[in-house]
Amino acid sequence: MGITFKVYPEEGNIDRLWTFDIIPRTISAKQWSVAEKRLMQRLEALNLCINEVYNDQCTLNDNNSSPH
Repeated sequence: MGITFKVYPEEGNIDRLWTFDIIPRTISAKQWSVAEKRLMQRLEALNLCINEVYNDQCTLNDNNSSPH
C-alpha cells in the first residue's frame, strides 16, 4: 500500500511510490517533545516569511539591503 506521485524529468513521467504504513509508528514523549519544538520553530519561520512576502514587505522594500 502506498501513495504515488509523478516526477516529470526530461526523459518522461516517472511514478514514484511513497510508502504508507497502516500501523502508525510510535515515538517516545521525549522524542516527540524535541520534534514538536523543531516543527513549531519551522512553522513560525514559514509564517513570518509568508507574511513578509504577502503583507509587510519591509525586507523586500528595504533600500539599505545589499543587492543579491
